[in-house]
Amino acid sequence: MINAFFSHSSADKDNFVRIVADRLKNKLGIHYDEYTFEIGNRTIDEILDGLGKTDLFVFFISNTSLESNWVKDEVLVATNNLGNRTKQFYPIIIDNKITYKDERIPKWLVNEYNLKYVSKPSVVAKRIEQKLREISLQKHPKLMKKNNLCVGRNKILEKFEERIDDFEKSQPKCIIVTGLESIGRRTFLKFALNKTDIINQYYTPNSIYLDTNDSIEDFILKINDFGFLDIDSDLSDLLSKSQSYKVNLAISILREIQSNNEVILILDNGCIVNYERKFSTWFRQIIESSELSNKVIICTASKYKIQYSEINNDVFYSEHVDDLTLSERKRLFKRLLEIYNIEISIEDFNYFSNVFHGLPEQILYCV
Repeated sequence: MINAFFSHSSADKDNFVRIVADRLKNKLGIHYDEYTFEIGNRTIDEILDGLGKTDLFVFFISNTSLESNWVKDEVLVATNNLGNRTKQFYPIIIDNKITYKDERIPKWLVNEYNLKYVSKPSVVAKRIEQKLREISLQKHPKLMKKNNLCVGRNKILEKFEERIDDFEKSQPKCIIVTGLESIGRRTFLKFALNKTDIINQYYTPNSIYLDTNDSIEDFILKINDFGFLDIDSDLSDLLSKSQSYKVNLAISILREIQSNNEVILILDNGCIVNYERKFSTWFRQIIESSELSNKVIICTASKYKIQYSEINNDVFYSEHVDDLTLSERKRLFKRLLEIYNIEISIEDFNYFSNVFHGLPEQILYCV
């Protein structure tokens, strides 16, 4: 497992570091005293053990951590390990009274890293997750190749690039990709967003699931769970609020998410694009709001194909992903066999290629 070590002052635990750790503990290997220190063991032994296993060293910079002898020792050990076991060093300022000019911060950190204050634990958690994913992919070449594999979508990818690169049009705020479940909607979205530099290859959008029975209230509660805005007091008795109140509340959350350069992926089973192939009225009102910047904020992998008349302005862009053709199935099958170093006869290759139904997931499962 890829591991991260949290170097912090205990004074920052309650209001920041524990929140970050709680958001990551079920996904990644986090070396954090409340989770991993063994009862009865010496603290220094636990720290050295954790530093010896860590891939990513996270330095939570605050006034109290800069004064902590424990933290100073941890930073020193991590510095000596950098490039060997420790692959990356991630310093993050979590105290708004501290700047990169603080003389207590090691000069090499100031010279080599863009030290900035980040106020939200959710943002830090997301960035740590991204860095650990980057380390994981770099350590496992097969996983990297599979992660970057997108076969048979050249035509729609070219159309996507042309739209994003169109100088005369603003960037769409919402991208809709439709098609059958497991057809590769999310894979196409990730590949297209990466190819057009909207996200990098290690980034995974914040994702939510919405189905036919969900509403704007569900949408608000789910995007609020990402923790970018402290609006819990505004969520009380949400059902009794007016539609305009809820639309404006959703916009305020999205605006904050957008300001942090984050993207939301919606797995949509009839909520955003309904069975009539139209947008929910509230969703259109949100996306078309002038309060949101003209850059991608929401991508949806939708069950229903949207009507052309519904996307007649620049804030929306839609593509439909079809089944893989026989030729495309063979290309994907061949690529995956090469990645996993599997050799089969031509007869077997042709047999399986003709059995596949055109779903990339089916081919991956077979390999």
